[in-house]
Amino acid sequence: YLKNLIIADLLMTVTILLKTLSEASFAPRQLKIITCRYSSVVYYFTLYISIILMTLISLDRYLKIVRPFGTSFVRNKTFGKTAAVIIWVALFSTTAMPNMILTDPRRDNASGTLNCICLKEALGQDWHYAVIKINMVIFWVCFAVMVVFYLLISKEIYESYRRSQSNNKKDKRRAKTRVYVIIVVFFLCFAPYHFARIPYILKTPGRSCSLSKSLHLVKEFTLWLTSTNTCLDPLIYLYLCKSFRRRFIRTLQLGCEYCNASEITSKRPIKLKNTETRAGTSLCPG
Repeated sequence: YLKNLIIADLLMTVTILLKTLSEASFAPRQLKIITCRYSSVVYYFTLYISIILMTLISLDRYLKIVRPFGTSFVRNKTFGKTAAVIIWVALFSTTAMPNMILTDPRRDNASGTLNCICLKEALGQDWHYAVIKINMVIFWVCFAVMVVFYLLISKEIYESYRRSQSNNKKDKRRAKTRVYVIIVVFFLCFAPYHFARIPYILKTPGRSCSLSKSLHLVKEFTLWLTSTNTCLDPLIYLYLCKSFRRRFIRTLQLGCEYCNASEITSKRPIKLKNTETRAGTSLCPG
């Protein structure tokens, strides 16, 4: 899941840069049309890929922490790979590809401000608004599932400390913080955008291309917030996850030692196994 999340985040980063460039006053109109038809579509597509993958990661964490000795098929690597492929194919075929096909550059009148929805005919506009509704459902369902799983994880970690009769309040507080940081960051990055999309759902599909400037600005600002998640994800894992930190430090060390192979082979490799207080309570991705 984490590898697929990295790919989705990279695609989001590239497409948001193209979108930003197309908004510049010096950008050619053709670039804006390409952004409408391809870049923006890929951005939204990978955005919801990321949301679904983060939800699956929370499920994986739940199974490894709360039910560490279970034999659920969900924890099987084959299931993870299959689920990732299905998610990519299903979302691309139902949300991204139709929007690309139903966007017609020939509808551009080559004057005034270009609004992407104006490049679609009636069917394309209807599909566009349907996709918005589908994506809204995906987000709120995933958010609810993540909250439930991480709260259960937090409860299990607390119970683990209680069973071990540990009085270390600092460790308890740190464990709870790890869980709540993930939930809060997810909510702050994605929820504002989905609140801003509600007026689009309530709006009668498109026969008119007029759009409130203030509503558009709110949508663009909250869309920028969603892109910050691509920067925060690595920081979260670096700060909260010991094994991820160790791997990161090990990678930096290998880079520094690259020019001296004899020193690398003579040094004792760093042990990368999880060193959490209790086995099975790490929030690191598998």
